[in-house]
Amino acid sequence: DDDDDDDDSGIIDAATQADIDAAKAALDAAVTAENDADAAFQAAKNQALTDKTDFVTALDAARVAKHAWETAKDAVKKAQAKLAKYSDDDDDDDEDDDDDD
Repeated sequence: DDDDDDDDSGIIDAATQADIDAAKAALDAAVTAENDADAAFQAAKNQALTDKTDFVTALDAARVAKHAWETAKDAVKKAQAKLAKYSDDDDDDDEDDDDDD
């Protein structure tokens, strides 16, 4: 009887084989979906890191540009103040000239 049981255990009926095949197909589909989802996640993560890097780079460039603008603005103010000093002197001379006419 033991020999007969061993022979029966090795035999798979058509319905069981169909279930196994369906389970293998479902497993293959799940693995493919998992791999696709992982690839999409990795791509999204890499894009986010790229966007973050691009943002940080752009922000740093903006900070440098702002500093350059502030430096230029200070230079303009100094130049205007210097010119205003001369303008005030010139204006006084012009006013005197106008009065003489």
